Amino acid sequence: MRLHFLGGANEVGASCLLLEVAGQRLLVDAGIRMQKRDGSQLPDLSRLQEGGPLDAVLLTHAHTDHIGALPMVHLAYPRVPIFTTEPTKALSRVLLQDSLRLMESRWEQEEEIPLYPPHAVEGMLARMSLVSPGQPVQVAESIVATYVPSGHILGACSITLDTPEGVILLAGDYSTDRQHTIEGMTLPKQRPDLMITESTYGNRIHSNRRKEEERLCAAVAEVVGAGGKVLIPSFALGRAQEVILILLEAQRRGHLPQFPLFVDGMVKTMCAVYSQFPESLQSSLRRWVETAGSPFFYVGGAQPVLPPDRAKVLKGPPCVIVASSGMLTGGASRIYAEQMVSDKKNAIFITGYQDEESPGHHLLALAQEVQEKGEGFLRLDGVTRRVSCQVNRYGLSAHADAGQMLNVICRMDPKHVVLVHGDDEARQALSTTFPATMKVHLPGNGEYLELASFRRQRDTPLIQVQSTGLAGADEPLHLAKLQAHLLQKDGPGRRYTIQELAQVWHGQAHPDQAEALRQAIADAPQLFQPDRHRPFLFSVVSVHRAHTPSPVSAQKGSKNDTGQVIKQSQALLGHLPDLEKIGTRPEQKAIVLSFAFPDRAVTQHHDLFLQLSSQTGWAVEVSPRADHAALTRAVREALPLTWDIVKVAIFPQEKRVKARLRLPSEVSPQALDEAQKRYLEVTGRLLEIEELPDPELPKVLFDEHGRMEQNAAYTKIRKALVDRGLALLSFSRKGEPAYLELGLISPQIAATATDLVAQLSQETGWQLRLRNAPNQQAIITRARQLMPAHWNPRKEPAFLEAEALIRFKIPVEPDHELVQKLSAQLEQETGFRFSIVEKVDVLLAFRLA
Repeated sequence: MRLHFLGGANEVGASCLLLEVAGQRLLVDAGIRMQKRDGSQLPDLSRLQEGGPLDAVLLTHAHTDHIGALPMVHLAYPRVPIFTTEPTKALSRVLLQDSLRLMESRWEQEEEIPLYPPHAVEGMLARMSLVSPGQPVQVAESIVATYVPSGHILGACSITLDTPEGVILLAGDYSTDRQHTIEGMTLPKQRPDLMITESTYGNRIHSNRRKEEERLCAAVAEVVGAGGKVLIPSFALGRAQEVILILLEAQRRGHLPQFPLFVDGMVKTMCAVYSQFPESLQSSLRRWVETAGSPFFYVGGAQPVLPPDRAKVLKGPPCVIVASSGMLTGGASRIYAEQMVSDKKNAIFITGYQDEESPGHHLLALAQEVQEKGEGFLRLDGVTRRVSCQVNRYGLSAHADAGQMLNVICRMDPKHVVLVHGDDEARQALSTTFPATMKVHLPGNGEYLELASFRRQRDTPLIQVQSTGLAGADEPLHLAKLQAHLLQKDGPGRRYTIQELAQVWHGQAHPDQAEALRQAIADAPQLFQPDRHRPFLFSVVSVHRAHTPSPVSAQKGSKNDTGQVIKQSQALLGHLPDLEKIGTRPEQKAIVLSFAFPDRAVTQHHDLFLQLSSQTGWAVEVSPRADHAALTRAVREALPLTWDIVKVAIFPQEKRVKARLRLPSEVSPQALDEAQKRYLEVTGRLLEIEELPDPELPKVLFDEHGRMEQNAAYTKIRKALVDRGLALLSFSRKGEPAYLELGLISPQIAATATDLVAQLSQETGWQLRLRNAPNQQAIITRARQLMPAHWNPRKEPAFLEAEALIRFKIPVEPDHELVQKLSAQLEQETGFRFSIVEKVDVLLAFRLA
């Protein structure tokens, strides 16, 4: 195997590694340098093309020094798949769209030619293949990759490659500490032959994280209390979210006084992306998002700032401003710094890595001089400015320090270690700490490293894979049998990946078998549960697990053993779609059932519970805890698409849900009643609806190009579409010259609104384009609303885009006359229609008209 270091080897920036192994060429990350050196921001991509075709691109995370050059790679290799996690894709979209905007600005001001055109970003995003953490995926011929969360930022993962020449661990950037936003690194299961790891802080030990947070809060309180303002320049992705949560939590606990906390720059958008992926956040933050919405912006929380309001913030009362960029190289933080540095009442607190050539690094170098002489001088945006404000640094790094990196590497115990993503001093210091059994490599940019195949060197295989599995020949998957075997073998405490479970059952498991097992486990939460902190790991549900139940029946008496009771419960209740778990309390002879919507289950399935109690002689109880994520999803499914949901709040004690909405102009009381009735039927809980007014329009409605302010344009367009009975499901600014793309439920429905869109284009001054793709989730949601309750699909539908089909498996033969009636209604609203597909199982399908 051969490793080519195209960038990011002996530096922090432009990470780009070309890996040639087993006849395949894989590119790992493609970033840019945040500060130009020798006139180039880019890694040496010419070396990439010299070697010929590329088989796959693997992304570890979304920071610009790892993805900034990716659109250029896509232009050179437009058909090559790019493998990454869903949060990384969402974050990459925001960062690269912002990069396009900055490049366009530099072109207009300095005639600096952009690195790539806008269509390169959209094309690159379209080639991304999403992977689930912990789930092996074949990324090239004979090469399987497994992504495992690495801490650092949302979506960041290390990548283990199982190849014919050995196991390679691409560690990426990682943090072992639990942060306010995400959990710390999860160590991969496989021991690697070769580990490629960052070394950013290879010569440093971090201060105690909690102490640094307390020190930051104390300093903020002192500055604000003395009438000053605090600027915290932060990387928009990761660090800013941490800082905001640190300050808000300190205020809630009374450790900080109440003061305005302003958020500016791209930080605002990144906070919104974090809120979209609660399953990837640490547990307490996940619960906040699922029950209350954004953990950053709420009444009493942080306040987003628009550019016209910056002067008001600077002239206003004492406050804290969290703004990008983190090195003061540009963006909102530099604008604030220019106005704040000369006032000794103010402070600038640095919390992240500073490149040697960045203004943030130069500012830190002035800190001692300012303290001793009362002032220093800093060049910002080409202007030398007097610095009199307080300057300090706080250690809130999202990278592992030298000790933590050494611990991770020693636990993985590779034969060879390659240190990258660090300067020479950091790499050299870290390299001296490894055991003598490890061979350490310190490559430079432009160099390559060639290693012999590890598989030939080993006397025994790296991974012991059982040749035969638990299943007999051609035996269908039997999860209860797998559960019982694992409980007897390992007990209830161990966590397994899907691949490990597949190997136990099948022996040498094929990726298709692992995927089938994953889907089966998702449908059997009473047998296997995802780990609360790391959902890609699964534990076996112990039949002795305790619950906090709500009794439905109290019959007792039989001496049936626990295993038999579980089997009887599964046989009688296993078909119920919202049953999440079956547990027991053997000492009390009680069966404990967990449902997504327990209030509905108690009334709807009461007779089945009595029957189960009669059969087993055990009491049957229902846990009162509802699935909050399911309650939130049900709000969307109960309401018409034209009703704009702003926020959903859940009140567990009162057993009610509150939805704050922006409604169309004329919504009848009857329509509100019907929506609330639908929600009550599905969940068994009351839905309170609060109508919100449309947001106020800005004072300056049109810009110099005659285009309406974007938020005002959105409000006007949405209202016009809603008045015609159409829902605006997506709205985004794209391209150069800029235009607004409107997403309706399907191209067929969009075709009925072309006249209205043309009219709105004239009224707003924007070029408007309709998105030429159906909204899968919205169509499925509407179809579910139309379905009779007794159809009750067992699983999520299959979306077959090439055949234009969405299929639901249902347990009954539907009435064909009813199907035709519903088809007409669905087609009128979505452009899709029902059809029956004749197979062994009854299927319900929506086909493009």
